[in-house]
Amino acid sequence: MLNEQEINRIKREVDSYRNIDILSYIDEVMPWMKPIQHTVRRFSELLERSEVTYALISDYAVNFYGIPYWSRDIQFAIKGIDFRQLTSILSESFFGKLVERSGCLTILDLQMNNFLTICSEPNPLRWDDKMVERISKTIMDVKILSPEDYIVHLIKRGGLREIDLAAKILYLKFKAIDKDYISWRARSYNVEKELYALIEKLS
Repeated sequence: MLNEQEINRIKREVDSYRNIDILSYIDEVMPWMKPIQHTVRRFSELLERSEVTYALISDYAVNFYGIPYWSRDIQFAIKGIDFRQLTSILSESFFGKLVERSGCLTILDLQMNNFLTICSEPNPLRWDDKMVERISKTIMDVKILSPEDYIVHLIKRGGLREIDLAAKILYLKFKAIDKDYISWRARSYNVEKELYALIEKLS
C-alpha cells in the first residue's frame, strides 16, 4: 500500500490539474495520443450503433476520470453480444479480428493500426445490473464505468501502478463518490480493507 510520501505526491499531482480541461490538456501535451483517441471514439460509435452495452475499462480510460495518463492499452468490456456477432459487425467497419482466447478478443483498427482487446466481462469485475445502471458517457461520447466501479476495478487488479491510479481518481472525485456504493462494491470483491486504507490516507 502507498506510504505517506507517495500519498503526498499523488495529492500534489492531482491538485495541479484539478481545474483543467483534461482532453484539451492531452491534445496539447500528449498529441501522440490522438490516434488512440480516434480508435476509441470510432469503436465506441460502432458499439453505440449496434446498441451494445459496453464500457472502456483499460488504462487509457483513466483520462476520462480526469487524470491525464499516457497509455496505448485499449480495452473494452461488452455485454449482450457474442464474439461471432461482433466479428460480423467489425468486418464492415475496418476492424480486423486477430485472436480470441479466454473470453477476450484482440482486434486491429485497420485505419490507425491500433490494437484493441474486447472482453465479455470488465475483468477482474463481473457485469451486474448496478454496474450497468451506473455506466456514464464522457464528453467524447465514450462510455465508462462509474468512478466507484473503476476504482474498485483498479484496486482489485492489485498492482502498484493500479493502486496509484485508484488513489488519484479517489482523491480527485472524493466529494462526489457514493461512499455507500463503493463500500458495497469493494466488499463484494474482498478489497474493502484496501479501499478504506486509501480513504483514510487521502482524507
